[in-house]
Amino acid sequence: MSNKTRLTFNDQIQNLIRLGLWSSDISVPDPQTMERIKRLEEEISKRKYELHLPDKEDQSPIELLEKEYLAKLKDLKKSRKEKLPAIRSKIITKPDGIFHLGYGVSSWLNQQDTDIEKLQKYNLPILDNYNTFCNHFNITRSKLSWLTFHNKTSTYLHYFDFEFVKKSGGLRKISAPKKYLKSIQQSIKEDVLDKIPLLECVTGFRKKVNIYDNASVHKKNKIIVNADIQDFFPSINYYQVRSAFKNLGYSGEISTYFALLTTKQEAKQIQLKNKTIFSLSSDRYLPQGAPTSPVLANIMFNKIDIQLLKRSKSIGFMYTRYADDLTFSTSDGKAKIKPLLYILKKTLDLHGFKLNAKKTKIKGKQHSQEITGLIMNSGQPKVPRIWRRNLRAAIHNLKSIEDYQIKEDELLRINGCIQHLRLSHPHHALKYQELLRKIKFNL
Repeated sequence: MSNKTRLTFNDQIQNLIRLGLWSSDISVPDPQTMERIKRLEEEISKRKYELHLPDKEDQSPIELLEKEYLAKLKDLKKSRKEKLPAIRSKIITKPDGIFHLGYGVSSWLNQQDTDIEKLQKYNLPILDNYNTFCNHFNITRSKLSWLTFHNKTSTYLHYFDFEFVKKSGGLRKISAPKKYLKSIQQSIKEDVLDKIPLLECVTGFRKKVNIYDNASVHKKNKIIVNADIQDFFPSINYYQVRSAFKNLGYSGEISTYFALLTTKQEAKQIQLKNKTIFSLSSDRYLPQGAPTSPVLANIMFNKIDIQLLKRSKSIGFMYTRYADDLTFSTSDGKAKIKPLLYILKKTLDLHGFKLNAKKTKIKGKQHSQEITGLIMNSGQPKVPRIWRRNLRAAIHNLKSIEDYQIKEDELLRINGCIQHLRLSHPHHALKYQELLRKIKFNL
């Protein structure tokens, strides 16, 4: 207690008198009263000692969090065998399906409104309840709960996250699903998503369609406008994906399973001594790197493709889209670009997407016109000359690679590049194939 708040001796006497511990007509407490005061002080000291936590103020928030987490983890391990099965049976699951998969994502799990006619229209598998879903994808109830549960924290992630530098600068984040989840996503893609018809103007991530088909639509046109969507995959959230599956004809329950299997949460790592835990965001989005994400994005962008196709055509422009690369072109050299850009921006804004203004390019015949890496000035899509030079240099550099595995990987890459070159420059591709054969023979 500070000097300002310390009671004087007279004030203490008056308090003792008020409490009946000191008679007002005597000046000094009698021995019995002094004994009572001593016992009271001892009791107060004892209570203070019991309530005082001497180390709590010295501990940092991280140390307190670690202590609390480890205590809970120890208690959970101790009672796991007895408590966990009961918790799962009462809270998470029900006899005919899953009742709860996390807060904010489970509201449709009780909906059994399957539209079989729609599913038959697209020749999709009839998954009208939990059992048919698990049987079709050969997955158990516990595995499905494990893969789809929307947690706030976790000690395990279903994705590998890494970044690489883009050609245009900056970093691109890739989230690659781990083996078990990837196999299920691949089945979802092949059994469901690949069967949904798309507009011809959509050329990315489709069988038997490539960047040459995308660029060929715009050949010999005088003006080419290239545009790019900012954060294409992360802009598509869990609720949009769930609605997309619902629109295909699946019930709210099945759509929830699909959406949770094909979206992910952002994770922040926390290191607690020898334990790593992850704090997970409340939002989910399409991960760039999952086999289902490009096809899902195409399906969900369908309404925007229809609008852009009609609106650009009304002002004399052609339109195609390869993933997040949008291309418009016109044969009218005097066509006005501002109305097109206004239509594009407003249409994307309306559906929750943003135009990447820095990557919007307008090129006439006097400029180098490029669409998805192909040069268009000759009237036909061509691989750039610098690209062909780099391929030739890569073939010659094979001689200097000593590591066997690296050399094999580079051979596979070069063969893929030659096949790519064959579509626009078949004669160059034959020369490079022969050059590669000679170098491989001499290695």
